[in-house]
Amino acid sequence: MVTGEAFQYTLSEDLDGNGAIGPGESTTGVVTFVAGTELAGTLEVLDSRMVGGNFTITFSAMPGTKWQVQKSATLVSPLWVDVGTVQTADGNGYFQIVDPVGSASTGFYMAYRVP
Repeated sequence: MVTGEAFQYTLSEDLDGNGAIGPGESTTGVVTFVAGTELAGTLEVLDSRMVGGNFTITFSAMPGTKWQVQKSATLVSPLWVDVGTVQTADGNGYFQIVDPVGSASTGFYMAYRVP
């Protein structure tokens, strides 16, 4: 779709339960598409592995988008801590974080888009 394009929709519900859609049981509306200037925010984990005491995660995202990766030792009352600094997906959409895990046997990671 292109900015300004629109489509009409109709929603119907048998509110009185008689098995038929009667007057007052339908409504119509119009959705108009408006393009934003923000880049898409989809993020995918391409690879994760242990390399010499470091946990390395490779991500794929829209080129130029910025992401902060965080880690928590548990998902029960998690305390999320930044892993490194904000990362920007390169021209091919890739970025990587390297987390020195030390003696930690488990960890949980999440990432959020930074404006």
